[in-house]
Formats: sequence, structure tokens, C-alpha cells
Amino acid sequence: MKSLYIIQFFILAAVVAQAIFNTVWRRDFEESVIRQNISFALNAASDASTEFMLWESDTTPFGNILIDPNVVWDIYTHTFLESIGLNSEQNRRDIQSFFPLAMIVVNDGYFMRLATQSDLLQYTVTNIPNGLIANQRPLYSTEVVSGLRSEQWNYRFTQKIPFARVTEEHTPVYGHDPTFADHIITQENEIWGIPSGTVVADTLNGSNIITYNPSAPQANRFSRMFIDGTSATPLRGGAHFPFYIARELLRAMDYAMTWNAPMTSQFRTAGGFSIPQEIVDDFTSESVTFIGPMVLVILDGFDWIGSSEMSFWSISNTQIVDAPQVFVYNRPGIGIVYSLCDPRLPHGGRPHMMPLGLAQNWTVVPLIQIFSTQEAAAALGASPDVHVIQWCF
Repeated sequence: MKSLYIIQFFILAAVVAQAIFNTVWRRDFEESVIRQNISFALNAASDASTEFMLWESDTTPFGNILIDPNVVWDIYTHTFLESIGLNSEQNRRDIQSFFPLAMIVVNDGYFMRLATQSDLLQYTVTNIPNGLIANQRPLYSTEVVSGLRSEQWNYRFTQKIPFARVTEEHTPVYGHDPTFADHIITQENEIWGIPSGTVVADTLNGSNIITYNPSAPQANRFSRMFIDGTSATPLRGGAHFPFYIARELLRAMDYAMTWNAPMTSQFRTAGGFSIPQEIVDDFTSESVTFIGPMVLVILDGFDWIGSSEMSFWSISNTQIVDAPQVFVYNRPGIGIVYSLCDPRLPHGGRPHMMPLGLAQNWTVVPLIQIFSTQEAAAALGASPDVHVIQWCF
């Protein structure tokens, strides 16, 4: 009899263990599915909002990108809620507190979404004595309740914040610029450029960079460089360096999340605050070009579906790769050749190479064709221009 009880005990324990395992497994599976659905929803929202920026943003003749960040954000939240089947006007208002970070990045700056707290006065409805309207119904009014207030959190985007800093190195300037003489430029090692110590507002693509240097000959004047479509060469410490833009965005993200995230956020540990390592890795990766517009969003503590709170982050970055222009032209006495210098321009589009010897080896000739690869130029029958191979390849 005793052995029978032991057998029944082990059978019962096995059944209970199996039931617990099935429950935990089912819950983990359901949570995994929910996380996958939310990830898809965040990706769809990032793609939709970035696509909107690509099509609807306007660029002024001075290189400024005009976009309404609130419209971009409305598209993001609408697409996210629509993807998980919870889209409604009320839900779009209620979900705002679940996003401690939302940044919209364009070519010449970024918008940061910050929370502000406001006090709301409390009112009470009172009857107006002897107050009647035509149908003999009493009139009512509202009065402020003294000493009674409520708090309300509002989320607003900042104005566009430029990628501003002070240069530490001399940045070469080249290209055809009709206002070149009016710019704040100096020579260093016989190369014209933006001097070190200049305040600059960098851009993602390296064009239309704003400069300001109070100690230059044109003191207290703002100038705009690379306005002809050319881009500044990335230079550590110079006027254009994508890594510095990534570092500034990471600092802005840290500030925004520290300001917006609740005390219960999973990103707060021991009183400190940290950005997800995945975001840091993405921003420091060489595979991220930082040329196209970006929508940076973190969803934290979302608990409307499933049995537990969830946290996700999503980065949408439109990768744009600059295709080189391979110019094909006919050099007298040589034949059809190709290089990266523009044969229609006296300096080949690279005046910073003139002091190094390009001027003595360059001749303006008619253009035949432009390709994006050297292989395509070679297929046409062109050969490398050996006269300028040191400067134009």
C-alpha cells in the first residue's frame, strides 16, 4: 500500500510539473508572438514615417529641410496602432507616454520630443440664481475651485536643432561656388578652406554647411559653404564628420530619455540611465551612412496586449550611397579616357588638388558620357587617364 502511495505521488508530481511547464511554455510562446507583432508594427511605423519625409519634405534654395515633425509623428503612431489593430483617436492620445524617445532627423538638424508638465485648474458647475432661458431651463456656470489643481503631461517637438560645433582642423573647400569670395575662408599649406576654430552647422550629406567665425576678416557674418552640390570631405575635427553627428544624436537621445522616461523605466538602473547597446552599436557602425532622414523611437513599458510590459527600440534610416561620377572624354593625342575629374571645369571640380600638380596636367575638353562605375566606362572603350591618375582616381 505504501508503494502505491509513492507511485501515485510521483504520477501527481509529474502531472503538476507538466501542467506548469505547459502553462509557462504557452505564456512564453504567446509573449514571443506578441513581441514579434509589435516589432513588425514598429518597423512599419518607422518605414511609413520615413517614406513620408522623403516625399513630403521641402528643400529651400539655401539647403534647409522643411518638415512638420508633428505630422511625421502622427503618421508613426497611426501606423503603429493600425498594425496591431488598436488604432483610434483615443488610443493615439493615450499611447504618448509609452514613448520616452522620439527623434526626427533630417539633413540639417533634428527634432527632439520632450515632455512638459502643466497645471490644470479644477472647475465646479454652479447654478445661476434666477437664471432662465426661453424654455424655462436654469442656467449654469463654472467656477474655479480654489487650491485644487491637477497635473497634465504634454509632449512637444523642439525646434530644429542644428549639428553645431567648433572645428579643430582646417577643412579644404573646393567646387564651383559663385559666392566663394564672400565666404570666411583662409589658406593653409596653399589650400583654401574653413579655418579651425570656426563655428559650423554640419549636415548629413556634407553640403550647405553654415559657418561663423567672429575673428575672421568678415567678422560677425554667417556664410554657407558647399552650396553647388559638392560635399565636404569627411575630416575628424573638420567642418563635416558623420561620426560627430552620430555622437551628438546619442547625447541628445540620452538627454531626451532621461527627461521623458518614467522612474520605472527598465533603462534606469541604480539611479543611472543607459541607452540600449544595440542603438550605440548601430550609430557607431560603418554600415550606417547617416545621409538619409531617420526616425528614432523607443517604446518602453507597453502593456496593452499580452501579460507583461514590453520595451522595444526602432531606428529607421534610409541608406543613401553616393554613386561616383566617372567622366568619359577625349584627350587630344591620347583618345577616349576616363577619370573622376569633370572635363568641363578648369579645375576638374577639384581645386584643392591644384597646388599638388593637377593644374599642370589638366585640360578642359568636351564631355562624352558619365557613368557610375569604371567598368562601364571601360566597356565603352575608354582607358584610364594616366595624366591625372594621381589626383582624379
